[in-house]
Amino acid sequence: MQEKIARQINFIIQLSTQKIQEAKLLCKGKIDAVWQQLLVKLQILLAVAKLQFAMLRVRADRKMSAARQFISAKWRELYEKMRWHMQAAIDRADAYARDYSARLQQRYALWRKMWHYNQNFTFWLIPADGSHIAKTHVKKTHLKYAFSGVAALVVIVSVTIGVLAHFAIRNEAQMREIAEYKATKQAQEQTIQELQKIAEKNQKQLAYLSKLEDKVRKEMAKNGAELPPKSDASVYAGKGGPALGDSTPMGYMLEQEKNIHNEAKAKKADFEKLLTAIENENYRRLRQRLASRY
Repeated sequence: MQEKIARQINFIIQLSTQKIQEAKLLCKGKIDAVWQQLLVKLQILLAVAKLQFAMLRVRADRKMSAARQFISAKWRELYEKMRWHMQAAIDRADAYARDYSARLQQRYALWRKMWHYNQNFTFWLIPADGSHIAKTHVKKTHLKYAFSGVAALVVIVSVTIGVLAHFAIRNEAQMREIAEYKATKQAQEQTIQELQKIAEKNQKQLAYLSKLEDKVRKEMAKNGAELPPKSDASVYAGKGGPALGDSTPMGYMLEQEKNIHNEAKAKKADFEKLLTAIENENYRRLRQRLASRY
């Protein structure tokens, strides 16, 4: 009995497995068919989209071409209008220039004719009451001479005025330069005087330091201290003027300040040496005192 049940169960399982496989195959076939249909529809939609895109592109190209043609036509029309207006303006300017040149030539020919041909002119002097009318005849040659004389006089007067104005401007500039030079010279002289006072004060201070140094050296010599050599003051006394050929007062003052500066440096070095000598002498005396005590 159990074996029969087991066989039935196995049969049912096999039948179920077979049905499941058939259903699976059927579903797979349907899915493949649906997928193929979807692929076909997608391809159709893609082809339609490409076709519509191509149509839209063709329309866009047509509209762009039409717009370009329209803009080109408008630009050509505007260019032709501008060219026409410019040509009309140029023609009007040429016509005005020709007309003006013709009038100038006519006037020049008239004046030349009047100038070259000798004619007589009559000047009438009519009083207000009409009586005693006076007239005088003048030759054109006389008028030429008078006009030439007046023109020459005008030219001479103009040239004279120009030359005098030039000299006046030049003299004014020279006077301004002279005034500036005087002001600068006065300022330089004042500066030189101040520098001379400062130099004299510095020289007095250096002379006082020299005397003080001499006194210190004498006291140190009395005490038997070893003195350092003294710098030669005549080296910084100068040579009667600037060494570089600048003979101006400012150059002289600069050279004098240079000599004073060098002399002050030398005095500083001398005093430093004296201070060192004094320290050495004090140290020597201290050692002698200590040696005498012990």
